[in-house]
Amino acid sequence: MTKTPTARQVELTQLATSIQRGNYNGETLRRFRELVEAEARPAVDAAMQRAMPQLVAHARTMQDIRNEQRRLIAQVSRDIMARYRRGEFNRRR
Repeated sequence: MTKTPTARQVELTQLATSIQRGNYNGETLRRFRELVEAEARPAVDAAMQRAMPQLVAHARTMQDIRNEQRRLIAQVSRDIMARYRRGEFNRRR
């Protein structure tokens, strides 16, 4: 049993043939791009759904890293200000 191509797939093939032969214009390219996107969208959506937990975990990890960097910078800044207030930077060696 063979799978018959859909009307969209037939049109996509015809447009691809026209483009390969150099017989195209802006409308042909636009329609080809739309059809390719429509064909690829379900596969891309499925892949994104599968990858989403890892992407979210990675984003949280990166956010955690940025938050930790901010916390450390704030802590070091407070330490430096405390040393300045105590006059540690004004002493001559």
